[in-house]
Order: sequence, then C-alpha cells, then structure tokens
Amino acid sequence: MKNIIIVLSIVALFGYSLPGYPQKFTAGLMSGVNFSNLHGELTTGRWQAKPGPVSGIFFNYSFKELLSFQTELDYTALYYAYKRYQYQPGNNYPIPFKQYIIDQSPSWEKWDFSFYRIPIYVKFTTPTRFQFELSAGVYFSFLGNYDYSGGIPYINYPWSSSVYFYPEYNPEPSKHDFGYFFSTGVSYPLNKNFRVYLNGRYFYGRRDFIKTVDGKNGATELTFGIGYSGLFRKNKKLNPENSGKDTPEQRMFLKVRGGLNLSRNIGDQHNNSYSFRNGFSTGISLVYLYNENSSLQTDVLFERKGYKMQDSSDSYFRYVPGDYPIDEVDTKIDIDYLLIPLLYNARFGNPVSVYFNTGPYAGLNLNARCTGIAINEYSSDNCYTLIETHVYDDIEGYIKDIDWGWVLGGGIQFPVFGRYKLDIEFRYNYGLKNIFDPLYNNQMAILYEDKTIKNESFNLMVGLQIPVY
Repeated sequence: MKNIIIVLSIVALFGYSLPGYPQKFTAGLMSGVNFSNLHGELTTGRWQAKPGPVSGIFFNYSFKELLSFQTELDYTALYYAYKRYQYQPGNNYPIPFKQYIIDQSPSWEKWDFSFYRIPIYVKFTTPTRFQFELSAGVYFSFLGNYDYSGGIPYINYPWSSSVYFYPEYNPEPSKHDFGYFFSTGVSYPLNKNFRVYLNGRYFYGRRDFIKTVDGKNGATELTFGIGYSGLFRKNKKLNPENSGKDTPEQRMFLKVRGGLNLSRNIGDQHNNSYSFRNGFSTGISLVYLYNENSSLQTDVLFERKGYKMQDSSDSYFRYVPGDYPIDEVDTKIDIDYLLIPLLYNARFGNPVSVYFNTGPYAGLNLNARCTGIAINEYSSDNCYTLIETHVYDDIEGYIKDIDWGWVLGGGIQFPVFGRYKLDIEFRYNYGLKNIFDPLYNNQMAILYEDKTIKNESFNLMVGLQIPVY
C-alpha cells in the first residue's frame, strides 16, 4: 500500500509539471460483466470462472490535458465454482482408473459474493477526439452478501474401497478486500458534454479472502459507460477536434500496441525438460523524444509468459525426479505479468525509420497457473493400472511477486493517416531473477532438482504511434 501511494504521488507531481489545461469535472454511469478469477495456491481442484454483473457511478477530475484522477462507487458480484480432484473407481486393464475433475456432488462447492467497491486511480488519456485511456490504482471493497453451497467432501483412493466423509462446513469469508486495479479502453464524444466509454479492466486482490484455500479475489471486466462533463465547467472548453495537433516541436508520443510472444524457462538445470509456449502482450508505451535520433521510452504491458514441461517428474510445474515420479507429465505453465520497461531508443531515417532499444524491465506477477495432463502407470505380474490426472492448479504462491531482467529490441515505423505511424517491433526479454520460491507455505527448503526458474521471451508487437504533446 505504501508503494502504491508513492507511485500515485509521483504521477500527480508529474501531472502538475505539464502545461496548463482547463480543469474539468465528469460524472457518469457504467455497467458491464465480470469474469471471476480466484488466485493463490490452489492445487486441490479447479476454480472455474463464472460471469457476474458490475455497475456503478464514476467521478473524474481532469486537472491536466493528459492526466486525471477518478473514483467510483460500484456494485459487483463474483461467482466461483470449485470442483475437487477425485478418483473415479474403475477396474484393472483394459478399463483404467482415472483421476479427473468430476462434476457431480458431493465434490463441488459454489461461492456467490456481492461487494460494494471503491476504486481510486490515475488515468492517462490521449488529447484526441477518439481517445485512448490507461488507468492504474487501488481498490477497496466491502462484502455485501455471500452464499456458500456444496456437497460433503470425500476421498476415495484407487487402492482402497473405503470412503472417508467429512462434516459439512460453511467457512466465513473476510468482510473487506483490497488490491490493485488496471484498465485500458477508448472513448468518443457524442457532443460537447457527453462522452461514451468502453473499457477492459483487471482487479487483482492482495488479501487472502477465502481463508480455507488461501484464495485471493480477482476479476476481468468489460464495461460500457457514459459521462457528462457540463456540470461545473467554468473555463474555456477543450476543442477535441484540435487536440493532439502534430507540430515539428512535438516531443511526446503514445504507442498503443499488442502482439504475440514465445517464452520458456531458462533455469540452470534440466533445460531439456522445458520448451516454449506461446502467449500474448498488450498495453501502451510513452515515448519522449530527446532529438531526431534518440528517445526515452517506458511501457505498461500486460504479458503472459510461461513454458511447457514434458518429462517424468514428481511435480507438475518443475522437474523433480523423486523416488516414484509420475511417468508422463505434459503441462503448460502460464504466468501473467504487469511489465514496466525503461528503454533507450536510437532511431535512423525519416519518414520511414528504423530503431533499436535496450534497457531494464520490472514485472509484477498477477497470476500463475499450471494446466495439462499427467499419466502414471503401475504394473505387476497379474494387473495393470493407469491413472490420468487432469491438472488445473494455481501456483501463484510458488512464484515470486517480482521479476526483473533486460530487454533488447528493434523495430520499424511507417507513416500512416498523416501524423500517425505504424510501429512493428521485435523484442528479446531475458529474466535475471529466480522467480521460484521454494520456501512458500512454511515449507523446508526443497532439496529436489530445479530450484531455479527464469523467464525468457521473444515478442513481436504491432502498434500505432500517436503524437500527444
């Protein structure tokens, strides 16, 4: 929380250093749908995302042309459905035992929550008629109602006919929640007072909310809104038609971009057990031009990194040989990051230009998950048993919150639509930090193999560069 306050303060000071802008107050309504995403150390079953409603009112105070502060009063509902791993009884070969996620009672649980939520965030907006937005901040929420339902948990082992029953329980959730908030979107004016908004939003809880599983709330949202800015306007109105006028003296540019990546684990042991997996990147970049040939660039990107694992192992997400390893593990590991690089660009040519960039990056881990299939075989003189496990584990607790590394890249820009430029960039990201945490959950130091996981990725991104100041 202290770090968030510091960051918001720095952004505010930066905003006051920009040229003056008529102060403007906007209020509006928003509504949409969310998809819940419980995250944490969840390795006993599958937590499925379910859609829920979100609606509220927002208040925005724009004190500079590029920056504004915004808060909301929201009502939102998060719905979770949980399915435990279970053994399905079967016979010996040719009908194998199968361990999988079973849908029927008594293996499932359902949680329904409603919240009153207050996000507080900083918004960066392009001074154009069709505006691009990027927001970041914190949120606080208060539990309204909740409902829990589910069957009686049980364990049925394939080597035993015994079934063990546990009493039904109704665990009490926390009354409050807080976390981080990120959003990107677009808006368009209907007239001088009304503007419509379309936003993709991500809420990332930082508190253990469902304590029985150390689960933290999370949600991805798509919202539509309409705002009115004519209530307290006293100063000269902004003419959006003339905003973002391109001049030879312009030094600040915005890139809106997205693309694909290939990433893998480059830990220092057993690299042959890991392979590349595909992911994606999306976000915006802010470029400050020093002179015709050099610039400084920073990005705010949502990026999915990770790797695939195919080997015999005691673990689903890293190579652990053990005494009785699982015969075949075929899984993919997805780690979602909020990445912030700081890059120096050197460019050549005009109007078509080629550039090269390099610099450090920092990444905040938003989520980590392992999915796939694991197959184990047992045989003796007179029988054969096959166990197939459908893996769907949240492994966030085993992945450290912060990653950092170095970026090398380059690209080419073509002028399009007059003052805009089409930007195509290739990047290589090399992780310098071990992101695996062997001491998670009060465990003793793990003495098995592969105690190092490092990120490596190759990115291809396409975007549009827009002059903003």
